[in-house]
Amino acid sequence: MNEYNIPNCLIDLHLHLDGSLSIDAVKKIASHDNIDIPKSNKELKEVLTLQDGCKNLNEYLKRFELPISLLQSSYALQCATEDLCERLYDIGCIYAEIRYAPQKHCQKGLSQEESINAILNGIKNSPIPCGLILCCMREGWDNSKNNLETVNLAVKYQDLGVCGLDLAGAEGLYPNELYKDLFKMIKNTALPYTIHSGEALGADSVDIALDYGAKRIGHGIRAIEDVNILQRIIDNNIPLEICPTSNINTCVYNDYSELPIDDYLKKGVIITINSDNMSISNTDVRQEIIRVVNTFSLSKEYVKRILLNSANSVFADDNLKKELIFKINSSFI
Repeated sequence: MNEYNIPNCLIDLHLHLDGSLSIDAVKKIASHDNIDIPKSNKELKEVLTLQDGCKNLNEYLKRFELPISLLQSSYALQCATEDLCERLYDIGCIYAEIRYAPQKHCQKGLSQEESINAILNGIKNSPIPCGLILCCMREGWDNSKNNLETVNLAVKYQDLGVCGLDLAGAEGLYPNELYKDLFKMIKNTALPYTIHSGEALGADSVDIALDYGAKRIGHGIRAIEDVNILQRIIDNNIPLEICPTSNINTCVYNDYSELPIDDYLKKGVIITINSDNMSISNTDVRQEIIRVVNTFSLSKEYVKRILLNSANSVFADDNLKKELIFKINSSFI
């Protein structure tokens, strides 16, 4: 199998809205909301896309500054969501889970709830079904009140488009252990959740995320560093949301060939391939799968398994899950 016959039945489960703004969406938002931005497409791309020389995840996260400053109105959030959904459809996606942190979009008067409604309005206009994951945040200050509000809103909107929760941010600076009380509370909800782990920190971070009840692991690429923790993932059928280019960008690995994707597949780990941040990493889920296929010379059977892994791992109802599985199986006949 090569890049020319990967079917149009792609799923992106790890996709940040603010890290995936297109130049067209940025211009449209800036014009409507009267925000100064670089004038040329070249300059805009340089601001939105990671440049050479990134040293770690903390530097990578600085690329979110302009997108977050733009996404401070209902118009901007809905516009960005609609644009993203159209682009996902164009590359052959049949489903996606878009994630963002509501508390990051209240700088100009929006409430967390208003921002959620804006994105859900954008998803309503999507050509493909999409779920919304709300991110709690790791911060250098006590934002527990904001995180609590995010959790309560996720519960409120669970049947209205919100499909799950996440903990995002600088894992290396603010490890999972600091959020034990948050996940005690989240466990009492009926919402599934993923936790960014095993990216900036190693396998122990994944182990703690599993202790906290994560149904999926955001990234989890470094779980392979501990054989016992990796076996725990396998035994409990925990999907990993792997984002190859992002892991290269943040210097977790130097090259695609170093990623343990081949090892994970052979060991039976449930891996999914995702984009993370389409603009910051200058990629999309199709490009990510192409890179993985070409790097590891994956067979058609392995590609089908990866796509089915994604379908089986969605935070969605059984009917949608069955529909996605049917579309994937039909594409490989």
